Amino acid sequence: MKIAILQELRMGGATIENVVLLIFDDANLKIDLGKEAYQINGIVGYPVFQAFGTITFEKDGWFEGGEAAKRNDEGTAMYMKLLAPVIECRVDVSELPFSLDTGASGTNLSLRYFDLLKGEIKNWKKGENVSAGGGGQVKRTIYLQPELRLEVGDRTAELTSR
Repeated sequence: MKIAILQELRMGGATIENVVLLIFDDANLKIDLGKEAYQINGIVGYPVFQAFGTITFEKDGWFEGGEAAKRNDEGTAMYMKLLAPVIECRVDVSELPFSLDTGASGTNLSLRYFDLLKGEIKNWKKGENVSAGGGGQVKRTIYLQPELRLEVGDRTAELTSR
C-alpha cells in the first residue's frame, strides 16, 4: 500500500481539496467468487463524504455532494453518530432514529425502542440471546417483534422475524 495526496477531487458535483489516498494493487481489491470475480476499482471513505457536508443519493444510483446536493422529500435525512449512519424512520406515528449496521445479518432494536412500544409486547415472542466478545459472554432476555413496518420517505420496508 502507498499513500498519496490528491490536490483536487471532483466528484458528485463537488470539489474537495487535499484528499488523502491509500493506493493498493488491483489484485488486493479483487474478490474471488469462485466462477466469477469482482474487481473493486475504488472505495470512497467517510472523510470524503464528511467533506461534502451534504449528500443526496439518487434513485438511478448516482449521488450529488456539497453545494450540488439537492434536498428532496422522497427520502430521509441521514446523520452520523460517530462512524455509524443514522436515519429517521416512521414507526406507527412516531419518527425514530435508527442506526444502520450495513454489515449486520439481523436487526437489533434498542431498549429505548422497547420502552416506547412495550405496550404491544403481548404479541412478541420471548427468547434468549448470547453474545460473545473480548470480555466474555453476555446472556440477555430478548423479545422478537413478529413484524416491523418502517416508513422512510415515501417507501415502506417490512421486516418479519424468522
